Amino acid sequence: MKGIFWTSIHARTVDETVWKDIDDTDVDIDTNLLIEHFSKKKTQQKAESSESKSGPASPKAITIVDGKKQQNAGIVISRLKMDANELRSAVMNMDESLLTPDKVGMLINIAPTPEEIGALQAYDGDASLLGKVDKLLLELTMITHFKEQLQCMHVKYSFAEQARELERVLSTCSQAVVQMRESHKLKSLLKVILRVGNFMNGGSRRGGSFGVKLDVLDKIETSKSKSGKFTLVHYVVQSLQKVDAAALGLRGDLSASTEAAKYTLGQLQGDFAVLRKGMQMVKNEVAWANKSEAAPNFATLMGPFAAAAEKTVEDIENGLKTLKSDFEALVTSYGENAAKTELDAFFKQIDHFCQVFEQAIGRVEATAGGLKLGEE
Repeated sequence: MKGIFWTSIHARTVDETVWKDIDDTDVDIDTNLLIEHFSKKKTQQKAESSESKSGPASPKAITIVDGKKQQNAGIVISRLKMDANELRSAVMNMDESLLTPDKVGMLINIAPTPEEIGALQAYDGDASLLGKVDKLLLELTMITHFKEQLQCMHVKYSFAEQARELERVLSTCSQAVVQMRESHKLKSLLKVILRVGNFMNGGSRRGGSFGVKLDVLDKIETSKSKSGKFTLVHYVVQSLQKVDAAALGLRGDLSASTEAAKYTLGQLQGDFAVLRKGMQMVKNEVAWANKSEAAPNFATLMGPFAAAAEKTVEDIENGLKTLKSDFEALVTSYGENAAKTELDAFFKQIDHFCQVFEQAIGRVEATAGGLKLGEE
């Protein structure tokens, strides 16, 4: 007889389905008719003779997971070069010599979904008839927390690099804040700008100012001389040459602004959230492994990492809070609204002006002193 390769519902869960009220034992069917029309075709004598020489044909492999998963998993299996037993042993022993970062990433991508686990474990036929992919995936379903353990390995492999990069960015942005707060050259520049602006505004309502917002840096860049050859930045440079020549080295004082201008606090907080989520997942899995016999080596190998990672995450969190607080204080000290001022926009403005300032210094030096009386 031909077979029907259906997916059986496990006996333990039948009572939770409609099948609990269905009993096929009292169904009268015409078995002769069934055999006549649905039995396997008999091969001709000639074919039987050939079959006796070549042996019976191999049965077609049974597949359970869908075609896309079959294809993706098939590619991974060919690259892993490990059979089901070797792979199971590697995961159970957390063998990092076999489970390299690349292989861990591939295995996470083909880990059986809850639906696939249910379908695979419900199969009660001959396991030898399963296809290569389904055999491997069925074996993986026997590993408790298979995907979770691999995800923790992925966190371990990537954590150090992610933490170092976040620490580097925090350090650079914090340095940019300190440079802005402590630069005497910047204060000399602003003092000259305030003096020039108060003179130009004279007796108007804008005159007699005791301080201005940082958008003044954009304003003096666009304020051109009558000839259009110079801007107020050139005039400020010439004034600083007399008042405080050392302030012409402003860009060196604010060197970290260029890098800080690439980041927002929201971006840094998002990167930190990813780092903390990974660390928390490892902690949770270690706690589970300590209470379970299903992963005897997991807690031993991942516990020390989880403890060290937690300390790193705590340090980065404190650094992020300090940066946010210091940046808001800096922005407020320049008369800006801290709630509406982003890190990247603030330092982009500073970095842009430093570039314009450098160019103006070069122009003034190239024109033997810049603006001169009687040239307009």
